[in-house]
Amino acid sequence: MISDFNKALKIIRKDKGITQEQLAETVGVSPQAVSKWEINGYPDASLLPVIAEYLGVSIDELFGNTVEKEHILDEIVRYIKEQPYEEMMQKAMEIGRAVSCGLQYSEKYHNISDKAFNNPDFEIYSEVTRNEGFVQSRLCESLQYFLIMPEPKKGYDNVLKYDESYVELFKFLGKPDALRAMYYFAGRNGWMFSNVGSLAKALGISSENAQEILDGMVRLNLLDSSSLSSERGEERIYKSSLGCNFVSFMTFCYILLNRPHAFNLQSGNRDGDKTYLKNDSQNIKDDKEK
Repeated sequence: MISDFNKALKIIRKDKGITQEQLAETVGVSPQAVSKWEINGYPDASLLPVIAEYLGVSIDELFGNTVEKEHILDEIVRYIKEQPYEEMMQKAMEIGRAVSCGLQYSEKYHNISDKAFNNPDFEIYSEVTRNEGFVQSRLCESLQYFLIMPEPKKGYDNVLKYDESYVELFKFLGKPDALRAMYYFAGRNGWMFSNVGSLAKALGISSENAQEILDGMVRLNLLDSSSLSSERGEERIYKSSLGCNFVSFMTFCYILLNRPHAFNLQSGNRDGDKTYLKNDSQNIKDDKEK
Protein backbone atom coordinates (compact mmCIF):
# COMPACT_ATOMS: atom_id res chain seq x y z
CA MET A 1 0.00 0.00 0.00
CA ILE A 2 1.39 3.41 -1.02
CA SER A 3 1.77 5.71 1.98
CA ASP A 4 2.00 9.48 2.24
CA PHE A 5 5.78 9.09 2.50
CA ASN A 6 6.03 7.10 -0.74
CA LYS A 7 3.93 9.59 -2.67
CA ALA A 8 5.58 12.67 -1.15
CA LEU A 9 9.12 11.41 -1.82
CA LYS A 10 8.36 10.74 -5.48
CA ILE A 11 6.63 14.11 -6.02
CA ILE A 12 9.32 16.13 -4.23
CA ARG A 13 12.16 14.33 -6.03
CA LYS A 14 10.61 14.94 -9.45
CA ASP A 15 9.73 18.56 -8.64
CA LYS A 16 13.38 19.15 -7.75
CA GLY A 17 14.55 17.55 -11.02
CA ILE A 18 16.52 14.89 -9.14
CA THR A 19 16.83 11.35 -10.47
CA GLN A 20 16.58 8.21 -8.37
CA GLU A 21 20.24 7.55 -9.15
CA GLN A 22 21.31 10.99 -7.86
CA LEU A 23 19.36 10.59 -4.63
CA ALA A 24 20.70 7.06 -4.16
CA GLU A 25 24.31 8.19 -4.64
CA THR A 26 23.92 11.03 -2.13
CA VAL A 27 22.28 8.87 0.50
CA GLY A 28 24.57 5.89 -0.08
CA VAL A 29 22.08 3.28 -1.25
CA SER A 30 21.21 1.62 -4.53
CA PRO A 31 18.79 3.16 -7.06
CA GLN A 32 16.61 0.10 -6.50
CA ALA A 33 16.27 1.06 -2.84
CA VAL A 34 15.04 4.54 -3.79
CA SER A 35 12.60 2.99 -6.26
CA LYS A 36 11.28 0.76 -3.48
CA TRP A 37 10.87 3.76 -1.15
CA GLU A 38 8.63 5.39 -3.75
CA ILE A 39 6.40 2.31 -4.03
CA ASN A 40 5.81 0.83 -0.60
CA GLY A 41 9.06 0.79 1.36
CA TYR A 42 10.77 3.03 3.92
CA PRO A 43 14.41 4.05 4.43
CA ASP A 44 16.21 3.54 7.69
CA ALA A 45 15.27 6.32 10.11
CA SER A 46 18.89 7.50 10.25
CA LEU A 47 18.71 8.34 6.53
CA LEU A 48 15.70 10.66 6.79
CA PRO A 49 17.69 13.81 7.77
CA VAL A 50 20.11 13.22 4.87
CA ILE A 51 17.26 12.74 2.38
CA ALA A 52 15.41 15.82 3.66
CA GLU A 53 18.52 18.01 3.53
CA TYR A 54 19.39 16.91 -0.01
CA LEU A 55 15.86 17.55 -1.25
CA GLY A 56 15.65 20.86 0.60
CA VAL A 57 12.56 19.98 2.62
CA SER A 58 11.70 19.10 6.19
CA ILE A 59 11.18 15.55 7.42
CA ASP A 60 7.52 16.46 7.99
CA GLU A 61 7.19 17.30 4.30
CA LEU A 62 8.68 13.91 3.39
CA PHE A 63 5.69 12.38 5.14
CA GLY A 64 3.21 14.57 3.29
CA ASN A 65 2.78 17.18 6.00
CA THR A 66 2.98 20.46 4.09
CA VAL A 67 4.19 23.58 5.87
CA GLU A 68 1.50 26.18 6.29
CA LYS A 69 2.11 29.63 4.80
CA GLU A 70 1.66 31.21 8.21
CA HIS A 71 4.47 29.04 9.54
CA ILE A 72 6.80 30.16 6.75
CA LEU A 73 5.95 33.80 7.41
CA ASP A 74 6.54 33.30 11.12
CA GLU A 75 9.94 31.84 10.27
CA ILE A 76 10.79 34.94 8.23
CA VAL A 77 9.70 37.21 11.07
CA ARG A 78 11.83 35.27 13.51
CA TYR A 79 14.80 35.20 11.13
CA ILE A 80 14.79 38.98 10.65
CA LYS A 81 14.20 39.66 14.34
CA GLU A 82 17.20 37.54 15.33
CA GLN A 83 19.64 39.39 13.07
CA PRO A 84 22.03 42.03 14.46
CA TYR A 85 20.34 45.42 14.21
CA GLU A 86 22.81 46.75 11.63
CA GLU A 87 22.18 43.73 9.35
CA MET A 88 18.38 43.55 9.53
CA MET A 89 17.66 45.83 6.56
CA GLN A 90 20.10 44.02 4.28
CA LYS A 91 18.63 40.65 5.26
CA ALA A 92 15.16 42.00 4.46
CA MET A 93 16.48 43.07 1.05
CA GLU A 94 17.79 39.55 0.48
CA ILE A 95 14.35 38.12 1.26
CA GLY A 96 12.88 40.50 -1.30
CA ARG A 97 15.47 39.23 -3.75
CA ALA A 98 14.36 35.66 -2.99
CA VAL A 99 10.75 36.68 -3.74
CA SER A 100 11.88 37.96 -7.14
CA CYS A 101 13.68 34.68 -7.84
CA GLY A 102 10.61 32.68 -6.86
CA LEU A 103 8.32 34.72 -9.11
CA GLN A 104 10.64 33.85 -11.99
CA TYR A 105 10.46 30.12 -11.13
CA SER A 106 14.14 29.93 -10.23
CA GLU A 107 15.20 26.72 -8.52
CA LYS A 108 17.32 28.59 -6.00
CA TYR A 109 18.37 32.02 -4.76
CA HIS A 110 20.55 33.89 -7.27
CA ASN A 111 23.17 36.09 -5.66
CA ILE A 112 24.98 38.98 -7.34
CA SER A 113 28.68 38.82 -7.97
CA ASP A 114 30.79 41.19 -5.87
CA LYS A 115 32.34 42.51 -9.06
CA ALA A 116 29.00 43.68 -10.39
CA PHE A 117 27.59 44.73 -7.03
CA ASN A 118 30.52 47.00 -6.21
CA ASN A 119 30.90 48.55 -9.67
CA PRO A 120 29.58 52.14 -9.44
CA ASP A 121 29.48 52.42 -13.24
CA PHE A 122 27.29 49.36 -13.75
CA GLU A 123 23.71 49.58 -12.52
CA ILE A 124 21.94 46.26 -11.97
CA TYR A 125 18.19 45.76 -11.74
CA SER A 126 15.72 42.93 -11.38
CA GLU A 127 12.21 43.06 -12.81
CA VAL A 128 9.22 40.74 -12.95
CA THR A 129 6.07 41.81 -14.78
CA ARG A 130 2.90 39.75 -14.55
CA ASN A 131 -0.80 40.30 -15.16
CA GLU A 132 -1.20 40.35 -11.37
CA GLY A 133 1.33 43.14 -10.80
CA PHE A 134 5.06 43.73 -10.92
CA VAL A 135 8.22 43.57 -8.85
CA GLN A 136 11.24 45.82 -9.32
CA SER A 137 14.51 46.15 -7.47
CA ARG A 138 17.82 47.97 -7.85
CA LEU A 139 20.74 45.87 -6.76
CA CYS A 140 23.73 48.22 -6.58
CA GLU A 141 25.57 48.94 -3.36
CA SER A 142 25.22 52.69 -4.02
CA LEU A 143 21.41 52.53 -3.94
CA GLN A 144 19.15 49.56 -3.38
CA TYR A 145 15.39 49.15 -3.24
CA PHE A 146 12.79 46.42 -3.54
CA LEU A 147 9.25 47.20 -4.69
CA ILE A 148 6.39 44.75 -5.01
CA MET A 149 3.10 46.09 -6.36
CA PRO A 150 0.24 43.62 -6.76
CA GLU A 151 -2.32 45.06 -9.12
CA PRO A 152 -5.47 46.18 -7.26
CA LYS A 153 -8.75 44.66 -8.38
CA LYS A 154 -9.84 48.08 -9.68
CA GLY A 155 -6.47 48.80 -11.27
CA TYR A 156 -3.55 51.03 -10.34
CA ASP A 157 -5.29 54.16 -11.52
CA ASN A 158 -8.19 53.69 -9.14
CA VAL A 159 -5.94 55.67 -6.80
CA LEU A 160 -3.20 56.89 -9.15
CA LYS A 161 -5.43 58.35 -11.87
CA TYR A 162 -4.78 61.80 -13.29
CA ASP A 163 -5.42 64.48 -10.69
CA GLU A 164 -4.97 68.25 -10.81
CA SER A 165 -3.20 68.14 -7.45
CA TYR A 166 -0.30 66.39 -9.23
CA VAL A 167 -0.19 69.25 -11.71
CA GLU A 168 0.07 71.70 -8.82
CA LEU A 169 2.91 69.67 -7.31
CA PHE A 170 4.92 69.59 -10.54
CA LYS A 171 4.26 73.26 -11.21
CA PHE A 172 5.64 74.00 -7.76
CA LEU A 173 8.71 71.83 -8.36
CA GLY A 174 9.33 73.73 -11.59
CA LYS A 175 9.74 77.01 -9.74
CA PRO A 176 13.31 78.23 -9.15
CA ASP A 177 14.82 76.80 -5.97
CA ALA A 178 11.67 74.85 -4.96
CA LEU A 179 13.29 71.43 -5.34
CA ARG A 180 16.42 72.71 -3.58
CA ALA A 181 14.20 73.72 -0.69
CA MET A 182 12.79 70.19 -0.50
CA TYR A 183 16.33 68.82 -0.35
CA TYR A 184 17.07 71.33 2.40
CA PHE A 185 14.17 70.19 4.56
CA ALA A 186 14.78 66.50 3.80
CA GLY A 187 18.29 66.98 5.15
CA ARG A 188 17.16 68.43 8.46
CA ASN A 189 16.16 66.65 11.64
CA GLY A 190 12.41 66.07 11.55
CA TRP A 191 11.98 67.87 14.87
CA MET A 192 13.89 71.01 13.85
CA PHE A 193 12.01 74.15 12.88
CA SER A 194 13.15 76.70 10.31
CA ASN A 195 12.01 80.21 9.46
CA VAL A 196 12.05 82.20 6.27
CA GLY A 197 15.44 83.70 7.11
CA SER A 198 17.16 80.34 7.62
CA LEU A 199 15.83 79.01 4.29
CA ALA A 200 16.82 82.19 2.45
CA LYS A 201 20.34 82.01 3.90
CA ALA A 202 20.77 78.28 3.17
CA LEU A 203 19.72 78.64 -0.48
CA GLY A 204 21.19 82.08 -1.07
CA ILE A 205 17.87 83.55 -2.20
CA SER A 206 15.74 86.52 -1.20
CA SER A 207 13.37 86.38 1.74
CA GLU A 208 10.47 87.01 -0.65
CA ASN A 209 11.39 84.00 -2.76
CA ALA A 210 11.91 81.87 0.34
CA GLN A 211 8.50 82.84 1.71
CA GLU A 212 6.82 81.97 -1.58
CA ILE A 213 8.43 78.53 -1.52
CA LEU A 214 7.45 77.95 2.12
CA ASP A 215 3.84 78.92 1.41
CA GLY A 216 3.76 76.51 -1.51
CA MET A 217 5.15 73.64 0.55
CA VAL A 218 2.61 74.26 3.30
CA ARG A 219 -0.19 74.35 0.74
CA LEU A 220 0.95 70.98 -0.62
CA ASN A 221 1.26 69.47 2.90
CA LEU A 222 5.02 69.12 2.52
CA LEU A 223 5.65 71.25 5.59
CA ASP A 224 3.95 71.80 8.92
CA SER A 225 3.84 75.40 10.11
CA SER A 226 3.37 76.95 13.52
CA SER A 227 3.41 80.38 15.09
CA LEU A 228 6.23 81.45 17.43
CA SER A 229 5.95 84.43 19.77
CA SER A 230 9.23 86.20 20.48
CA GLU A 231 10.56 89.65 21.31
CA ARG A 232 10.34 90.35 17.57
CA GLY A 233 6.64 89.52 17.56
CA GLU A 234 4.75 86.70 15.88
CA GLU A 235 6.79 84.62 13.49
CA ARG A 236 5.93 81.63 11.31
CA ILE A 237 8.18 78.58 11.73
CA TYR A 238 8.23 75.44 9.59
CA LYS A 239 9.01 71.77 10.09
CA SER A 240 9.39 69.08 7.42
CA SER A 241 6.69 66.44 6.98
CA LEU A 242 8.50 64.79 4.05
CA GLY A 243 9.85 61.83 6.01
CA CYS A 244 11.18 58.98 3.90
CA ASN A 245 8.65 59.80 1.16
CA PHE A 246 11.00 62.32 -0.42
CA VAL A 247 13.71 59.66 -0.77
CA SER A 248 11.34 57.21 -2.46
CA PHE A 249 9.93 60.00 -4.68
CA MET A 250 13.40 61.01 -5.89
CA THR A 251 14.44 57.38 -6.27
CA PHE A 252 11.71 56.71 -8.78
CA CYS A 253 12.27 60.03 -10.50
CA TYR A 254 15.84 58.80 -10.98
CA ILE A 255 14.64 55.44 -12.34
CA LEU A 256 12.15 57.14 -14.66
CA LEU A 257 14.85 59.38 -16.13
CA ASN A 258 17.54 56.68 -16.17
CA ARG A 259 15.69 53.71 -17.57
CA PRO A 260 17.24 50.38 -16.48
CA HIS A 261 19.14 48.46 -19.15
CA ALA A 262 21.09 45.83 -17.20
CA PHE A 263 19.02 43.15 -15.47
CA ASN A 264 20.39 40.42 -13.24
CA LEU A 265 16.99 38.77 -13.41
CA GLN A 266 14.16 39.75 -15.72
CA SER A 267 10.87 38.11 -16.57
CA GLY A 268 8.01 39.56 -18.60
CA ASN A 269 4.81 37.54 -18.25
CA ARG A 270 2.35 40.41 -18.58
CA ASP A 271 0.02 40.30 -21.57
CA GLY A 272 1.13 42.79 -24.21
CA ASP A 273 -2.26 44.48 -24.34
CA LYS A 274 -2.60 44.80 -20.55
CA THR A 275 -1.58 48.38 -19.77
CA TYR A 276 -0.68 49.60 -16.29
CA LEU A 277 -3.15 52.48 -16.48
CA LYS A 278 -6.45 52.67 -18.31
CA ASN A 279 -6.56 54.59 -21.57
CA ASP A 280 -8.90 57.16 -20.01
CA SER A 281 -6.79 57.76 -16.89
CA GLN A 282 -6.08 61.28 -18.12
CA ASN A 283 -9.82 62.08 -18.28
CA ILE A 284 -10.39 64.99 -15.86
CA LYS A 285 -14.18 65.25 -16.13
CA ASP A 286 -16.22 65.15 -12.98
CA ASP A 287 -17.98 61.91 -12.17
CA LYS A 288 -21.25 63.79 -12.58
CA GLU A 289 -20.40 64.52 -16.22
CA LYS A 290 -19.61 60.90 -17.02
